[in-house]
Amino acid sequence: MRKLLALIILIYLCIQVQAQKKNEIQIGVTAAYFFDDTPYLFHDFKRGVPLPTHINYSRLLTDKSALSFSFNQLWLVYDAPITYDTPELYLRDYLKLSAEFHRQKRIGKFNIGASIGLGYRFLGGEAFISRSYFGGGYGFSKPYNHVCITAGIQTKFHLYRNLSAVAKINYSRYFSAYSPNELHNIFALSYEF
Repeated sequence: MRKLLALIILIYLCIQVQAQKKNEIQIGVTAAYFFDDTPYLFHDFKRGVPLPTHINYSRLLTDKSALSFSFNQLWLVYDAPITYDTPELYLRDYLKLSAEFHRQKRIGKFNIGASIGLGYRFLGGEAFISRSYFGGGYGFSKPYNHVCITAGIQTKFHLYRNLSAVAKINYSRYFSAYSPNELHNIFALSYEF
């Protein structure tokens, strides 16, 4: 009888563990601000790169903490320069990989959390252009290949079954002289399984 009771309890516990949603995938769009003279911009889709520009995978470690890995692409196009012979930033383009540790709290249909982690931006940089009095212009670029520390907050609203809407704000501090401070926003849909 004890063995049967222990087996029933074990089966019940296994079913409960399987019923918990431990994995999450987020797909969405990105925007960024760099604390300089350039405006806050969303990823420019005129380049022909289809959605999504943000892909994230998270795995729950406990019911309140998770580990996530994300891939982001940004292509930020600024206005053409109006001054002559002064180089102005007109493009930021890069890929970013990051790993973050999250702590979260559920309040009704909302899930609010904070995160800290490491990131790496690469394959891109800043492009500058300058107008010339004699027509045309010239350009040069500063490549990105930098590691950063990130800290952020995230809110998730449960929509239907396993689907949620996500808004996230991350502050990144890069170990670089080129655009070292970044405010990175993500708007996404997430699916838990």
